Amino acid sequence: MTEQKDILFVDDDSYILNQLNIMFKNSDYNVHFAKAADEALDILIHDKIDVIASDMILPDKSGLDLIKIVKNKYPYIVRIFLVEINQISSTLDFINNGDIYRFIEKPLKNADQIISTIKNAVLYADFLKSKPVNDSSSDSITISLEAVKDIIDLYKRQYFIVKNNNLIVLVSSCLDSKMKVNSFLDEYDINFNLYHKRMLDQNNTLYIRRSQYI
Repeated sequence: MTEQKDILFVDDDSYILNQLNIMFKNSDYNVHFAKAADEALDILIHDKIDVIASDMILPDKSGLDLIKIVKNKYPYIVRIFLVEINQISSTLDFINNGDIYRFIEKPLKNADQIISTIKNAVLYADFLKSKPVNDSSSDSITISLEAVKDIIDLYKRQYFIVKNNNLIVLVSSCLDSKMKVNSFLDEYDINFNLYHKRMLDQNNTLYIRRSQYI
């Protein structure tokens, strides 16, 4: 039986929370709601949350403060901001820095898109759990290259996998190529500084483009 996933929405606007409740009422997720940061943190203590989606402005702490606490204490929880249109440009910096995964725009208009964002965030949470983020004693995860491909393709993120620091063995569709690393880097003008590096096993290294909203 598939384990149910838990989603936490945090917003002091009851109307927003009610909208989200309606959207996810018949979903396969356990949905939790909080109107303040401290209330959300209390839920995190007692429930195993997979994804948190928080407003940026809360009555007790800022949404950013809440997200920072979650990032430090619960690194496997995928973080999303609920933002007004005028907050989107500043939110992109948090995405690019890896503080949050995506944003959901308010007012909430496109239920299908919101549900899809949460679904992808849940999959990404499973991906993060496959390797302890802060465990220096472990430098590998057990996951097939094809599984990596399936996961990352969902986010339309550019990525490539290097075998033994020499051969490009798997790339995103937008980089359709297999060749030696040096030739690959030259052909596609790849800048390693734009990619997160993650060891998949002792032979394969994943390079995934740093977060950006698409």
